[in-house]
Amino acid sequence: MNLFSHARLRTRLMLLALVAVFPAVVVIGYTASIERSHARARMLEDTLRLTRLAASQQAGVFAGVHRLLLTLAQLPVLRERDPRPCNALLPNILREHPGYLNLAVINADGSPFCAAAPPDSRLSGPGRAWFQRALQTRTTALGDDDINATGGTPAIVLAQPLLDSSGAVERLIVVLIDLDQLKWMVSPATLPQGATLTLFDRNGVILARYPDPGRWVGRPLPEWPSVESRFAGARAGTSEAAGVDGVRRLYRRVSVDAGFDTGLSVRLGIEPAAAFAKADQILRQQLWLLGFVLLAALGVALIGGQVFVLRPIGTLRSSLDRLAAGDLSVRAVLAAGAPGLSELGSAVNAMAIALEARQRERDHADAVLRTLSTALEQAPENVIVTDRDGRIEYVNAAFETLTGYARAEAIGQTPRILKAVGKYKQDFYERLWQTILGGGVFEDVLLNQKKNGDLYYEEKTIAPVRDVHGTITHFVSTGKDITERQRASAALKASEAKFRLVMENTPSAVFIHSGNRFVYANMAAERLTGYTRDELLAMSFWQIVHPDFRDLARDRGLARQHGDDVPSRYELKISTKAGEERWVDITAARTVFDGEWSGLATVFDITQQKETAQALLTSEAQLRQSQKMDAVGQLAGGIAHDFNNLLTVINGMAELGLAQVREGDQLHEDLQEIYRAGARAAALTRQLLAFSRKQILQAQVMNLNTVVAEMESLLRRLIGEDIDLVVMPTPGLGNVKADLGQIEQVIANLVINARDAMPQGGQLTIETRNVEIDEQYARQHGVAVQPGPHVMLAISDTGVGMDEVTRARIFEPFFTTKGPGKGTGLGLSTVYGIVKQSDGFIWAYSEVGQGTSFKIYLPQIAERVGSKRPSSTVAPAHGTETILVVEDVEGLCKLAKRMLESAGYTVFTAANGEEALRLLERDKEPVHLMVTDIVMPGMSGPNLAKRLGRTAPGTKVLYMSGYTDDIIVRHGALDARMPFLSKPFTVVELTRKVREVLDSQS
Repeated sequence: MNLFSHARLRTRLMLLALVAVFPAVVVIGYTASIERSHARARMLEDTLRLTRLAASQQAGVFAGVHRLLLTLAQLPVLRERDPRPCNALLPNILREHPGYLNLAVINADGSPFCAAAPPDSRLSGPGRAWFQRALQTRTTALGDDDINATGGTPAIVLAQPLLDSSGAVERLIVVLIDLDQLKWMVSPATLPQGATLTLFDRNGVILARYPDPGRWVGRPLPEWPSVESRFAGARAGTSEAAGVDGVRRLYRRVSVDAGFDTGLSVRLGIEPAAAFAKADQILRQQLWLLGFVLLAALGVALIGGQVFVLRPIGTLRSSLDRLAAGDLSVRAVLAAGAPGLSELGSAVNAMAIALEARQRERDHADAVLRTLSTALEQAPENVIVTDRDGRIEYVNAAFETLTGYARAEAIGQTPRILKAVGKYKQDFYERLWQTILGGGVFEDVLLNQKKNGDLYYEEKTIAPVRDVHGTITHFVSTGKDITERQRASAALKASEAKFRLVMENTPSAVFIHSGNRFVYANMAAERLTGYTRDELLAMSFWQIVHPDFRDLARDRGLARQHGDDVPSRYELKISTKAGEERWVDITAARTVFDGEWSGLATVFDITQQKETAQALLTSEAQLRQSQKMDAVGQLAGGIAHDFNNLLTVINGMAELGLAQVREGDQLHEDLQEIYRAGARAAALTRQLLAFSRKQILQAQVMNLNTVVAEMESLLRRLIGEDIDLVVMPTPGLGNVKADLGQIEQVIANLVINARDAMPQGGQLTIETRNVEIDEQYARQHGVAVQPGPHVMLAISDTGVGMDEVTRARIFEPFFTTKGPGKGTGLGLSTVYGIVKQSDGFIWAYSEVGQGTSFKIYLPQIAERVGSKRPSSTVAPAHGTETILVVEDVEGLCKLAKRMLESAGYTVFTAANGEEALRLLERDKEPVHLMVTDIVMPGMSGPNLAKRLGRTAPGTKVLYMSGYTDDIIVRHGALDARMPFLSKPFTVVELTRKVREVLDSQS
């Protein structure tokens, strides 16, 4: 055949050899291109790294100079008017920096101020670009195009402006830097051959260069205008141009960033030939290797064609002819020296072996088919085989048993004969057909109907059957009767639905805990804890239990799950998702859930009951305390009232005696001592009356900020130098209405107590604030107060503090923590009484070792502040009128008579109201004034005044009492407009008050 002629085969083999080598040529060319590209990228990357290193080195030089200038800018001598200190300082700095040619300070107008060396024209300001730039930007400026303007040593100027208080430039600190300082720290050995490294300014003038620095420094870059326009505003860039030496290079440029705008850049240039030298060498080596391979391939094609191709092909053709004739036992035998064709011979032999094996498989398949047919007939599941259109071609015996249809009745029909009428809609069957026609497997539970009409549930699987080409030709359906299982499942679901309905609607939270997590939680559990059900099912019970009860809950829960006998009901606290603490009542039991022993807990929220019970206990304790304080107050008020009568006599007699005895006499000193003791006793009595809230208040509108401010100097003297007084007034503080003297007494008492609590010194803070008191706050603190705006006065110390037992008794009269003789125990009880009488309340908070804070709350009023203290005019103390004194205490009655008679008045006395009326009826002389006690046996003072008003309407009345407020409350007979004199009183107080009443118009 021509196909196997030597000439044509040889030609084709040579062409194949050439074709085989062609991809190698393409690969070599592509590889060379890639290698040159990689070489360029590596060159640019290395260039950028070296350029950045050089730029960083130069930046370090200028940053050091910049730091020096910033340091000098802080020196006061550079801002003084006298330049001599500056001229003395700068040479020392210049000697420490030999790289600087000069250091100077120039004024904003360009005139020199001081310098380290003789003046240099390069440091003159006007006309220099750096000078104008520093004035305009008010920041550090670096010299540029005037580097070699004056000749001499190449240098560059760096200027730092000094700003005055308004931000304007006052002076400039300038330093002249020798360009020899800009040494390259990059080793030349790291640079490629022919590379150049250049430092230049914003005008392209060369400041430093490697190599040949002396030749090129001060000259501009020839390509500068095009480079500047291309990289304007960029910190780094790449360009290709001819340098000052005329050699064309690839350049990498990086700006010098020294913390200010230097305007300097560093660029590294590399010749392109140096970058591609290694890539070109590799390309030449690859081309030589390719030529050698091409010659070898042509030789192999010519010599080996005859031996390894033509001869084996003839042998293969003979074997194929015998195989085509039906001889499956034929085998091709080729020489081992024909590698490609020997594999072809092996393939021919494998084909013969495969044909022989296929015949054996066909025989085996027939046997298997008979076995499968028998298995299908005996299978417990019913089997249906239909064609592609759904017509039944085969059913097994189980189908006949389940459905009641005989095989002959089913074949040729469709599975619709089993359809339960009205159970499934048409779209259900459409989805079924779409699934199996699409090659998918349909799996579902179907409700079908038997031949006799009975319904049954069938677990159905329908799958497509494909031929050897993958085309669906049939469908096979298997089904299993699960009617009983479905009924049991339905019953279980109904039971679970009832359980879920009950559990979800019960008001109590229900949890089931197994192992270490919740396995069930109802809706009430979500409401109680604030967690969603999914969050709860990922948690354990101990995670929602308050830390104080966590160990108890964990121990009991685990013990219960293990079957131990533990209490089934107990109370504890839980923490909700929002961080809220709630009390709950838990009833726990052991149960089986999902086949495992678990804990069942029914939880009731009893937080409100707990809070109610606690509030009740608190209210009872507060009621008992209030009753005790009221009882003590009544006792103190009664004692003070009686004691006032005695003190009035004692002090009055002492005062009368002092008026009759000469000073220096021993009796005068004794009477003076009696009078002083009586005055102290009177002050103590006023404290008792303040605690019992039985004083008459001189109420006025005031601002507590003003009160504290006016007392501040006095308070600082009270506390001493070792205590720091801090006053924190609130602007816009509201006004209150109270007795100014009493409020000052409250502040003084609390400050003194705070001082005594800080024997080693500390801090005392007085603070005012506007607050809003609501009903909840009043309930929490157990105080009866009208809700609304209040003014708070807080006095806090950093002293020793109090424990809870002491704090509970601090407002009791005569209770003190001080040693014998160091306190009366009436200070805080007086404060308590004053605050309560002013319709306010006081609250104390203290911890041992942490100090104490007293907070006083007074109702805020809208009235404006009037005068600070009520003023009164002092009327003449003497007179000639007739006065009737009515007092049931004999000594006090005699004392008043003597005091008034000594002032010139005619005085009559009576022990009670009945005696006074008889006296008035018997003596027809007119009585100008009646001075009467309010509380007397039989007839009270106000009732006596009413009787007197009917018989002698022109007679004026002056009341006396030790606790007038008690009479106002109990008798309702005295108001603030009625003349009143508080016991005890002095001669001056009595005579002045009598004169005031007699001279009044009412």
